[in-house]
Amino acid sequence: MLPALAWQSTPEFVRVFSVLLIWVTLVGALGLAHPVRRALIVSARRLLQVSLPSPALGHRTPNLSDIDRWRAPLWIVLHVMVGWMAALATIVLFIMGISLPGNWLGGTARISLFDTSVDVTGGWTWVVAAGCILLAVGICVLVATLLRWLAPRLLGPSTAERLALAEERELQLAERNRVAHELHDSIGHTLTAATIQAAVAGEVLASDPAAARAAMRSIEESTRAALEDLDYVLGVLREERPGAVPSRTLSDLPDLIDRLRHAVPLWR
Repeated sequence: MLPALAWQSTPEFVRVFSVLLIWVTLVGALGLAHPVRRALIVSARRLLQVSLPSPALGHRTPNLSDIDRWRAPLWIVLHVMVGWMAALATIVLFIMGISLPGNWLGGTARISLFDTSVDVTGGWTWVVAAGCILLAVGICVLVATLLRWLAPRLLGPSTAERLALAEERELQLAERNRVAHELHDSIGHTLTAATIQAAVAGEVLASDPAAARAAMRSIEESTRAALEDLDYVLGVLREERPGAVPSRTLSDLPDLIDRLRHAVPLWR
């Protein structure tokens, strides 16, 4: 409001234009900050119920010369302007809708708009009051529809962001495929060995109980290791963080040979 107060000698429309220009500049400048745009996207998703993906974490912030950089400031300016005009209109209409029926008992109500006055008397006050309430609701619906239409166009991802999001999804799928492959190798081999050992235990249960017990003990150890691998992978997938199945090292080789020793020779 400083220009309007300082430039008293200038024409009124110049002061109004200056105030609006400064207001638009200050409000729109907020949208240039990347965290502000993220907050706008989250609020639009929750308040307007529109589907907007979050910007890619590793995406580069556009330069001031990029047209996509100015979409968020334009959203803020339009959102505030439309919101204030709609708020003022609905407040006036609701006040009219509430006050007009009260004046019906007095017999006359006068509505003035742009130097034009209309006298509303009798039962017409209820009709005009209902029309004001319905018009206020219609304005709210119209503004919400307009903002839902604007949000994907001004807050939605740009071409560069779509490529970055596609790259992120590709990396996530590649990571999940790698984890699934490691899980298949780990648990698949363990279950294969356990199946062989179970068959061996069934064959030698009567003739060699000691070998059968050793095979069953090996099955227990193998399945316990497989469950540990499975729990780890499920935890990685739930938290959606990169990870890998706990890999076996050379120090685990004697245990693996010991488990297979009870199965392969007896199976032959």
